[in-house]
Amino acid sequence: MAITVDQASLGTPGSSATSGANISFTTSVAVAAGGYVVVGVNWYNASITVTSATVDGNAATILVQGRNGSFNTALIGYYSAGGLASGKTVTATFSASPTVRTIGGMSFLDVDPTTPVSSTTGPTNGTAAAWATASATLAAGGAMVAQAMKDGFSASSNTPAAGVTECFD
Repeated sequence: MAITVDQASLGTPGSSATSGANISFTTSVAVAAGGYVVVGVNWYNASITVTSATVDGNAATILVQGRNGSFNTALIGYYSAGGLASGKTVTATFSASPTVRTIGGMSFLDVDPTTPVSSTTGPTNGTAAAWATASATLAAGGAMVAQAMKDGFSASSNTPAAGVTECFD
């Protein structure tokens, strides 16, 4: 089966411009049974990493972390065999307290929970141009999930291209 989007946004993303050792948001929609939750976390500080994450108090997996100078991003995964109700808290914890941090998430169906990631590549430059990454080959029925951090908290004017699902700003 092909991977499909279950929920394009799990709730209002969390964001903060003050120091703190974690960031969270509360789901406002339910995830279907067998849904695979993907959480994007961004922060600004070159020496800090995401050390753990939870979905409704259950440990989630840090799939990949990337750094471009002081801009950082992580993708976190969580398989919800029985589904996930609305009103649940999703939290990422950092190794220290970055001042700027954001978090948001979405869910997919038909993801293989034993090997959800087949390729990971990260940013390779810090210019205004698009980040260059290595080529990635997707397995049949796979989906590509990407994440980027925008400097500051000003409004974004990015519009996704045809065939692309924007999950959260």
